[in-house]
Amino acid sequence: MADSIKLLSSTVSVNTTANVISLASLVRLVNVDTGPHFITHAYANGTTIGTIVLPGGGADGSCIDLMKEPTDTIKSDTASANLVYAVSIGFY
Repeated sequence: MADSIKLLSSTVSVNTTANVISLASLVRLVNVDTGPHFITHAYANGTTIGTIVLPGGGADGSCIDLMKEPTDTIKSDTASANLVYAVSIGFY
């Protein structure tokens, strides 16, 4: 990951509800749970583009940066809040 990022939105909790993450094109996903979570990337119509397992990171968090179209959605396999987070970012 790049050393410097620009925050383009506020952080949101990612759960089983599809979310466009502030119409982001680049999203940083962070898992602060101790166990892994499946992340689903889908088109606006709900058709799945792909899935990835975001490893558990505990207090330090495990993160990935995901490129997507602004109308694409992201959701997690957990209905619990405060385990997986997302924020729209840009790189410097």
